[in-house]
Amino acid sequence: MRGLLVVLLLGSVACSEDRPLPRPAVAIPSALQTSYEGQGKTVFVYDTNLTFPRHPYRLVALEGHVEGDAYVATRLARASLGDDGWETTPIGGTLRLDPETLHVELSGVEAGEWNGDYESREARVRREAEARRAEREARGEPPPPAGACQRYRDCVCALSAQRAEIFGEACSDAGRLLASAADDPGTCEAGLVMHRSLAPELGLALPPSCE
Repeated sequence: MRGLLVVLLLGSVACSEDRPLPRPAVAIPSALQTSYEGQGKTVFVYDTNLTFPRHPYRLVALEGHVEGDAYVATRLARASLGDDGWETTPIGGTLRLDPETLHVELSGVEAGEWNGDYESREARVRREAEARRAEREARGEPPPPAGACQRYRDCVCALSAQRAEIFGEACSDAGRLLASAADDPGTCEAGLVMHRSLAPELGLALPPSCE
């Protein structure tokens, strides 16, 4: 009788575990895990799925493969979080992500809302920086000094080498900031001051680049 109770209890625990999101054999590469914008919408990309702001579901890649610097998802599902974990429903269509563009081609009710091309955050930042540079050149203005942004990136990336779980994302963002906000040194100076004061509070040695 006791053995039966143990079996039943173990079965109960197993049944109560949340169902996780399914994972494809080949996940979306980290270089493509960013945000993409288009048609007035934003899509956030993670290692296995795409999320849509203000929507209760995720689009999950069940199967996919890498083609050069791109990722192609060939089997998809819509996932919603229920009482027992993630509930998935197969959905027809494909996704193609590369460093510049996300191409969504779905069938069914989602097609009219999400199908199309989206520009990656990095591509957008680079395009906007190039547009600002062209405007300055057209006005005959000299390029702004990028010293503050360079110092900010060096500082936060040196801190990331000590505590990547805290400063890793800031280091990545600082690289993009160097390209996009070199004409706004005030933003970089503010970030430098903030991280310079945060490091000692976390018990970290202040790198020379932060001084």
